[in-house]
Amino acid sequence: MPPATFRRPDRVERVDQEARDPQFVRDAFVTPAMPVQRVLYVADLPQKHRKEHAAKAVSTAPELDGLIAGAQQEVLLQTPYLVLSDEAQAIFRALRQRPQPPRIVVSTNSLAATDNPIVYALSYKFKRRNMRELGFNIYEFKPFPLNAPVEYANLVPDPLNPAAAEPAEDDRVNRVIGGSAAGNAMRGSGGGGGGTAGTAIRGSGGGAGRAPGGSEVDRRVLRTETRPSFLGTRAVNKPLPVTRAGARMGLHAKSLVVDRRIGVIGTHNFDPRSENYNTEAAVVIDDARFAQALAASIERDMAPENAWTVAPREKPPVLSGLNYSVGKVSEALPVLDFWPWRYATNYEFQPGPGCPFPLKRQDPQFRQCYVAVGDFPEVNVGPKWLLVRMLTAFGAGLVPIL
Repeated sequence: MPPATFRRPDRVERVDQEARDPQFVRDAFVTPAMPVQRVLYVADLPQKHRKEHAAKAVSTAPELDGLIAGAQQEVLLQTPYLVLSDEAQAIFRALRQRPQPPRIVVSTNSLAATDNPIVYALSYKFKRRNMRELGFNIYEFKPFPLNAPVEYANLVPDPLNPAAAEPAEDDRVNRVIGGSAAGNAMRGSGGGGGGTAGTAIRGSGGGAGRAPGGSEVDRRVLRTETRPSFLGTRAVNKPLPVTRAGARMGLHAKSLVVDRRIGVIGTHNFDPRSENYNTEAAVVIDDARFAQALAASIERDMAPENAWTVAPREKPPVLSGLNYSVGKVSEALPVLDFWPWRYATNYEFQPGPGCPFPLKRQDPQFRQCYVAVGDFPEVNVGPKWLLVRMLTAFGAGLVPIL
């Protein structure tokens, strides 16, 4: 057979050498291994969506639903696509109605970081419901995080954008990572409006300048699940252009931590497709040490350098109650949800003498330490962005199949 051709032969050679090195294998996989207590594996059978087999099909949903329903202090959820099934909504509503409800914290993608803007549009539509009615505290992952848990050697040099690897004048600016990961010196395009997966992107601009047309995710590295379907063409069913060139990242982990005691890693998104159609699986680990380590990983993704905090907008000086009521009614409409003043937006932490550490959105000092950066920060607003607003207005009927 002819020798294999690799896009990154240097990376393949490095990994091959590491795999042959017993000391590396020991340090990377054996030493960090964590002994745990109880482990449970749950998985769906392929026929779970068929009516004739539904009664016999095993499903991951009851196990995960039961874990969440039994939470006492906290539910920490990480999902790339925050579109909830009716069953999941009912569970979180029941938690919210308790005299002392547990805190619900969600790590998910921003529009700039997501690989599926069609699904994000529905998440955006229901932010008010998720925050007010379900009690969610939402953190949206940035496309260019400053402190992502990735191996940067795998990103440098970027084969799709060699110019991005040029040295920067300021040592704090990482030209390869770009965007929000370039530090405050490169900010100013704040946007109109566990586990991370790096995605190489290409763009004709770089450095501190805005790339004409923004940057686009290279077609070759799209995951199969986000490629065109009947819901969209090649032009829409992929990440939207962003305002910077660099190595763009997004969340794809589906993880859950309950009361810092039980950790779950799996494929379930708590959305209608996961509940009723997709064949899902999960590992449930009942071990406090593991759960705390998983929580720390998720919280790293929610840190200010890696995520924006979603919080209610400042109330307008007049007619704030009317604005809220009209927005609530508009959100409930399956079509014609065109109300422009949404309940919540994204905020960036601004550290300083009076703001030494991040705050929860409910903190009275929150607005003194955070600045609004818009609904869709770092998205290169254009015709494809308009698709998101159109789906927000007309796409509620798509929820069961997204």
